Amino acid sequence: MAVATGREPFLGFVGLGKMGGAMAAHLQETGCDLAIHDLSPEAGAALVEAGARWHDSPAGVASEASVVLLSLPGPPEVETVLRGERGLLAALRPGAAIVDLSTNSVDGVRKLAAECRAAGIDFLDAPVSGGVQGARKGTLVVMVGGRSEALEEVRPVLERLSRSILHFGESGAGSAAKLVHNQFYLCGEVLFYEALVLATKAGIAAPDLVDLLRSTGAGGVHAQLADRVLERRFDDDTFALALAEKDVALALEAARDLSVPMPATAAAHELFVEARSRGLERENFWAAIEVLEERAGVRLSPRPSKD
Repeated sequence: MAVATGREPFLGFVGLGKMGGAMAAHLQETGCDLAIHDLSPEAGAALVEAGARWHDSPAGVASEASVVLLSLPGPPEVETVLRGERGLLAALRPGAAIVDLSTNSVDGVRKLAAECRAAGIDFLDAPVSGGVQGARKGTLVVMVGGRSEALEEVRPVLERLSRSILHFGESGAGSAAKLVHNQFYLCGEVLFYEALVLATKAGIAAPDLVDLLRSTGAGGVHAQLADRVLERRFDDDTFALALAEKDVALALEAARDLSVPMPATAAAHELFVEARSRGLERENFWAAIEVLEERAGVRLSPRPSKD
């Protein structure tokens, strides 16, 4: 399997949402010729206008691509894109590669990799971190699981998207790394919310607690982003609550499979589930703090304006 580096019709991309669309646009801007598909033709309109070739199915993309990248919401969508009469496996030729940039199930990835291997196709789980801005700038961190030989074949593509490519081992290892990464960040954010709510209930202004945590370094990235939470910028589209709940659920699934107790993660997941049940799934996951505020009977105050 050879990866071209000029404007040649070799590269496929399926899934053109916020992250996928940004990654595909960056690949196109850096000289890649793309064959693309999404459930919404409108999602690929700008890419088509810039020269990408639209296909009505994943199989159409696979008919002309030796490397297909996926950026999809989760395990069910990835399975649907691979399987079926119009799926990738119906049209990809032996020697091709699928690079799954989605946040996926560890067990599911291993099963898909085995199915692809039986068809002579490499499947790399390669979830990314860095958000939409990182996708637009090509500064993502890529966490890879799968054959090292397959990674080296597609490395030129991944290097266009990233500032760092980390190979964690066999199939599923990249997905496990991404789930642990997101578990640490998302569940740590819930603990931060609890601290903010407790401080407020105890009579300490939330911005003052944030300043304390910043000055000691105890708040980490959570304190760095705290003003966005205090200003209730829940319409920020960087990380929807529905995706946060899904990622934590996948981490818990992996923990059950490996007999690892995760009580704090389970508690955080319950909070995200409740927030979704209140219709907050499209808001940034920061909106989950509203559940804790309501339970405690307080509302956090923002930092006073300097005006």
